[in-house]
Amino acid sequence: MNTEQIMYFRRITRKLERLNTAQCNEISICYKVTVSQCHILLTIFEMGEITIVDLATELQIDKSTVSRTIESLVRQGRVKRKVNQADRRYMLITLSKEGEKVVQGINQQNNAFYKKVFETMNSQLEENKCNDSEVFGIKAFAQQFEAYTNALEAVLNQELNGNVYK
Repeated sequence: MNTEQIMYFRRITRKLERLNTAQCNEISICYKVTVSQCHILLTIFEMGEITIVDLATELQIDKSTVSRTIESLVRQGRVKRKVNQADRRYMLITLSKEGEKVVQGINQQNNAFYKKVFETMNSQLEENKCNDSEVFGIKAFAQQFEAYTNALEAVLNQELNGNVYK
C-alpha cells in the first residue's frame, strides 16, 4: 500500500467520522439525550444488567464520566439502579420502561436510516461495477468504504435538508 492510498483512506475515514457524528447528533436531539447518554442507553439495552465499571470498560470511557451520565439518566427516569446481590459493593444498572421506549425509538430510527444508506451504497457499487475479482483488493475495499460514506452523506443530506457538515 503506497502513501497515496493511505492518505486517501485517511481522508475517507475522517469523512465517515464527521458523517457518523452528524447522524448520532440528529438521533440524540430527537430523543432529548446527549450522544453519550444515547451510547450508554444502547449499551445497557444490548448487555442487560450491567455495572458502571463494566459500562466504562465496554464504552472505553472514564468511570466517573459514566457515573455522572448514569446519574442524569436516573434523574430523567430512563435507567434504574439496584444493588448487585452477587457483590453488594456494586450497583447494577438497567433500563426503565421509559429508557426502553427511548432505545426502541432510537433503534427504529437508526435501522430505517441505515437501510436507506445500504440501499444507496448498493446502487453506487453497481454503478461503479465493482466485480468479484476486486472484492479482496484494496481498491474494492476503498470503493466500498467510499460508497458507504457517500451513501451516508446522501441520506444525511436528505434527512437534514442539506445541513451536513462537510
